[in-house]
Amino acid sequence: MILLYNLIFFLVSPVLLITSHPVPEGDSDVTNKCSLTEEDLGKLKAAISSAASAKSSEDPILSNETLAECPMLTNFTEMLKTVATDMEVLKSQGVSNAEVDLLRESFEEKLNEIAKNKDIFERQTNQDSVKAEGEMVDKINMLRVEMAKLQQDIEEQTKQMYADMTEYIFERLKMNDTEAIDSYAQIMFKTKMHDLFMKLKTDRWVLWKMVNYVEKTKNKILGRRVLNTIIDQVTRLKLAVPEEVEIGKDSLVNLLCWKFTADTIYGTVAEDQRIFNLMKLFFPMEKGCKDCADVKSRTLCSNSYPKSIAKAFG
Repeated sequence: MILLYNLIFFLVSPVLLITSHPVPEGDSDVTNKCSLTEEDLGKLKAAISSAASAKSSEDPILSNETLAECPMLTNFTEMLKTVATDMEVLKSQGVSNAEVDLLRESFEEKLNEIAKNKDIFERQTNQDSVKAEGEMVDKINMLRVEMAKLQQDIEEQTKQMYADMTEYIFERLKMNDTEAIDSYAQIMFKTKMHDLFMKLKTDRWVLWKMVNYVEKTKNKILGRRVLNTIIDQVTRLKLAVPEEVEIGKDSLVNLLCWKFTADTIYGTVAEDQRIFNLMKLFFPMEKGCKDCADVKSRTLCSNSYPKSIAKAFG
C-alpha cells in the first residue's frame, strides 16, 4: 500500500528539519549557565518518559528557583508539552492502524533513548563546582538539541503521514472504494478535516462520493462539521479567480444535492442561509432561470433541488 511504503521510507530516512522549530546552536552569556541537582535531572528524565507515553501536564517540571539557576531550560517545558501532544494525537486516534502505530512507536523509542542517555542524566562525583557546572551546561545543550531535532522529526513526519492519508482517501474515492478509507477517514475527520476537504473539493465527483460516505455514517455531529467545513472553504474562495469559482460552484451544487435527501444535516437552518447567499454570488446569471443550465450541468444527483434553489434567487 502506497501509504505504508511512504511512512516506512520516512521512518528510516534521515531527520528532515524544518524552520518552525530551529535547533539550538548556542547560548548567550546570560543563559550560558546551568546548575541542577540529581532531583532536577530525575524530574527532567521523568517528564521525557511521560511525553513518550503521550502524557503532558500543566504543572511545571522545574521550579522557578531552579530555572533561575539554569535559564537554558526556560522554554523546555513548552517543548515537551508540544511533543507530548503530538504523541497523543498519534496514540489516541480511536482506530487500529498499523501505519500510525509504526510512526508513534518510532518516536516513543527515540524519546526513551533520550531519557536513558547516561551522558546527560548521570553526573560524575567528586568534581569541583566550576567543572561540574561547565559539564552541566554541555549536558543541557545536548538535551535541548536532541529534543529539538525530535520535535522537528515528529512535525515533519506527521505532516507527511497526513498528506499520504489525504492522497490515499482521494484516490480510493475516485475508484468508488469507500470501504478502504474507513480508518484513515476517522483519523482525518478528527485531526485534519480542513486539509482533507481542501483536497477533495478539487474534484466534484470525489467530493460527491465523500458527502455520500458521510451521510451513510448517520453521524449528525460529523455531518454538520463537514457541511460547515465545505461552506467555510467556499466562502474563502476568490470570485476573481476562474479556477476557484469553478470549485465553488461544484461544491455548492454538491451540498444542495446532499441537503435534498440528508438526515445527517437536516435542520441546519443557518447553514442553509449561507449556502443560499453563496449561490447568489457564484451563480449570478442563473437568477430566475428557466433551465438553469450552469447548475444543471454540475448536478450529480437525480433530483432538481439545486436547480430550484438557483431559480429562486431574489
